Amino acid sequence: MKKAGLDRLAAVYTAIETVRRGGTISLSGVYGGMADPMPMMSLFDKQIQLRIGQAHLKRSIPTSCPS
Repeated sequence: MKKAGLDRLAAVYTAIETVRRGGTISLSGVYGGMADPMPMMSLFDKQIQLRIGQAHLKRSIPTSCPS
């Protein structure tokens, strides 16, 4: 979980650094939530809007996988 969280945050941090002031970052997928701290001061300072949605994974999981 720690390694996956760090890998995931690298893309989010890059998006925060590269988005223009007042821009929008869209995140879709499955994220660890409390395992991943967000840099809130950077988001507030640049007036960044976050659009977040959960990925619909059930459809992409093969039916032969054990539940």
